[in-house]
Amino acid sequence: MNDEMLYEELEVPPAARGLAICYWRFRLGDDVAGPVEHVIVPDGVTSLSVAVAATGASPLLCAGPTRIAHSVQVQAGVVYGGVRLAPAAGAAVLGVHGSTLRGHIGPWVGGDNRLGGLREALVELARTGVTQAADMLLTQWAKTLSTDEAVGRAADLLIDSGGRARIADAADASGLSERQLRRRFFDVAGLTPKEFAGVRRLREACIRAVAEHETWASAAAGADYADQAHLSREVRSAFDQTPRRIAKHLRRIDHRFLG
Repeated sequence: MNDEMLYEELEVPPAARGLAICYWRFRLGDDVAGPVEHVIVPDGVTSLSVAVAATGASPLLCAGPTRIAHSVQVQAGVVYGGVRLAPAAGAAVLGVHGSTLRGHIGPWVGGDNRLGGLREALVELARTGVTQAADMLLTQWAKTLSTDEAVGRAADLLIDSGGRARIADAADASGLSERQLRRRFFDVAGLTPKEFAGVRRLREACIRAVAEHETWASAAAGADYADQAHLSREVRSAFDQTPRRIAKHLRRIDHRFLG
């Protein structure tokens, strides 16, 4: 088992699944002195998080949807906790246009007092793994926040298919034309449906590539890339590193995904 870094996902309550995909926690292993450079695989959605150390917690952090990976220095003793928002919900939760979130990395300034409540709930999640406070907030927000259900249906299809569903099928699922879906998806999620599908397929390939006995060749086949060379180009474009180096990094992490 990898123990240099630990990443784990936790379930959100059923009533909040229109707003959030999952919670997550991340930290260095107990025997790692740090700091360690951590490269984050893009997933196409907005993630809100906090970094918690013995001296206190960070402001609310926002990582918006992007096609490009980014890296952070992870310090020993710091635990990160966050919530990964559904594609159709990020803009609604933060009260902005989806394009504002595209590529945003850093503290989130703005919004209203409810985001302060989320920060405190995520601090508790990071420290203890307990999701009760965050569950209550998300469940309450799900009753009052309006999200684009058509975009949500299209995004669900693209996520469930690992980015392999055709955009035409996503449009059918949404009840919109492809042109309408492209505009509304970008307005809400900050990426076009095609961009989002590409990110989700790359994410699946990366997960496959770090699984036991898997290779980039088998990952390319499993994620329905034309060939390994196609996947290699996508990896280099997203990470600005070779697939071999990315796989070596990702295999240092004990990944505990939901499902």
